[in-house]
Amino acid sequence: MLATQERTIDGDVYAVTMIPAFQQIKMMHRVGRGLAPAVVTFLGSIADGGLANTDVGAFGRVTEILFEKLSAEDIVSITKELLAASTVNGKPLLGQFDIHFRGRMMTWAKVLAFSLEVNYSDFFGVLRERVSFAGLAASLSGGSKT
Repeated sequence: MLATQERTIDGDVYAVTMIPAFQQIKMMHRVGRGLAPAVVTFLGSIADGGLANTDVGAFGRVTEILFEKLSAEDIVSITKELLAASTVNGKPLLGQFDIHFRGRMMTWAKVLAFSLEVNYSDFFGVLRERVSFAGLAASLSGGSKT
């Protein structure tokens, strides 16, 4: 049985069901092409001074890497695959995707991130540990980027 998790995001209840393991492996490769370099850049940028002291330019570089590595078609395909069995307020999400997310791209990004978290929770746990460790290390070493 595939696990389903629910979360309220921007006033709507989204239920995301995990995709099968073989499909997760393929998706991890596709998403990893764009996310891995961005995550490494992001973690490197916060390691020196924690998230609060991260240079805004680092976020720009992370975004640039994502858009260099993933085409618009890749992003649409990844979205459809990850959200294929998802619902919003109890109704299938993909059937109302265009209407539901029109003018709500930040909400779409939050829902997509939630889907990645559901499907790759073990990776997100490690990432949270690394970010927490980077912040702790920065605090212990005096804390700010110079």
